[in-house]
Amino acid sequence: MKRLFSINRAADLLERDRATLVRALRRVKPDGHERGQPRYTLRTITDALAAHETRDNGSSGVGHDRLRSRLGVIADELERAHKALDKKRELIKSLPTLDVKQPHSRAAMKLVEQLSALYREANAIMRDIDPATLLPFVSGPIIGTEFREVLAAIWGRDVKIDGMPLFPPGYDGKKGAA
Repeated sequence: MKRLFSINRAADLLERDRATLVRALRRVKPDGHERGQPRYTLRTITDALAAHETRDNGSSGVGHDRLRSRLGVIADELERAHKALDKKRELIKSLPTLDVKQPHSRAAMKLVEQLSALYREANAIMRDIDPATLLPFVSGPIIGTEFREVLAAIWGRDVKIDGMPLFPPGYDGKKGAA
C-alpha cells in the first residue's frame, strides 16, 4: 500500500513552505482522501513541486530538490538491498555444499548488481548537485567488498584467487570498522 501524505505533513517532511505545496498541488488529482482531506504520494508531491518550479523559473531542467528527493529514495533502496544481501550471505554460509549454495549465490550476485546500479545512479546525481563529491570514489570499494563477502560466504574467508588473498591483511569484515 502506498503511503499518503497531507500537505502539512509533506511540507514538514520536505522542509518546504506549506503555501508552495498548495500552489504546486492546486491542479493535481489527489492519490486518496483521509477524513475528507486530499492525500498524495511523495512521488506525486515531488513531481508537482518540480513542475511548479519549472513554471516559476521558466526552465525545463529538474531542480536540485527533485534530485535530492531521488537520492532519498535511492538511500532507502540501498538500505533494503544491503540488508537482503547480508541475509543471503548468512544463508549461503550455513549451507553445506557448493551445489546447494549455487542458487542462493546467484541471487546474491543479482543483489550486488542491483547495489552497483543504485550507486551508479547516486553517483551521477551527486556529480550534478556537487561536482566535488567524493561519493564516486567510495561506492566502488563498497561494491568490491560486497562482492568479496559473497565469495567468502561461498568458499570461506581464507580462499585465494589467482594466488591473491580475498581480503587485504588485517581486514576483519566487521561493518563500520575503520
